[in-house]
Amino acid sequence: MGFTKTEKIWFNGSFVNWDEAQVHVLAHGLHYGTGVFEGMRCYPTADGPAVFRLDAHMERFYKSAEVYELPNTENAVLPRRNNVLGYLGSLVTGVLAMAAAVIAFRGRGERE
Repeated sequence: MGFTKTEKIWFNGSFVNWDEAQVHVLAHGLHYGTGVFEGMRCYPTADGPAVFRLDAHMERFYKSAEVYELPNTENAVLPRRNNVLGYLGSLVTGVLAMAAAVIAFRGRGERE
């Protein structure tokens, strides 16, 4: 199952062009599977996009990241949540529902 290409995608704390979102071939998460994800569904509502049980999804994501000792995950994701929801809102208009995922994994071992 493939993904539908969009103009922008969330990557490392900001929206970038789809083709610019790249992970280094030596990323630890790629080689050893050291990462976590949380999939969720987003639905259009009269008040804008709504992720079903968003708080429960994010709590589970943060706890999983803590188990893997992924540093600073909550501080990196939480403040940007409204930016992501706003962008999802622009995509969800006229769509019955969509899936979204939050992913965190170890990189090459240095800050990029």
